[in-house]
Amino acid sequence: MNPIRLSGIARMIDVRHPSNLFIVAATAAAGIGAMVWRVAGPGDDVLRWGLLAGGAVFLAWAIARELDPDHPTGALVAAVVALPLLALGAPSLAAAAAILLATRIAARTTGRSPTPIDAAVLIGLGGYVGLDPTGWPAATALTGALV
Repeated sequence: MNPIRLSGIARMIDVRHPSNLFIVAATAAAGIGAMVWRVAGPGDDVLRWGLLAGGAVFLAWAIARELDPDHPTGALVAAVVALPLLALGAPSLAAAAAILLATRIAARTTGRSPTPIDAAVLIGLGGYVGLDPTGWPAATALTGALV
């Protein structure tokens, strides 16, 4: 069975679309760039920062695509702007994923409702994000979208 059919909110990345191809390359470049930067300078948590940088760039792009799916330019800008914001500190990829999924549910960009499997995963994600007070806005947005 196709795993996408188990979810009402999952979405595949089709690299035949230029915007999607860009984000695949930008995610990899951001991750590799962050790892090189960490090796050359400020720390030893190289893999962590590679994953954080790549994840932040991708999630910024994905959130912007959900907000304005007909105009990919805004998403490309969001991806580029996300990278220098890493200088402010480590992002919460879980909180960003919660915002992405809340936006996807509220905007109904997949055309489907969350399935019971989605609901279980999203409730767990919301609980995890809500463990940290800085994640409360994202957890609240996800809860509101689910309700």
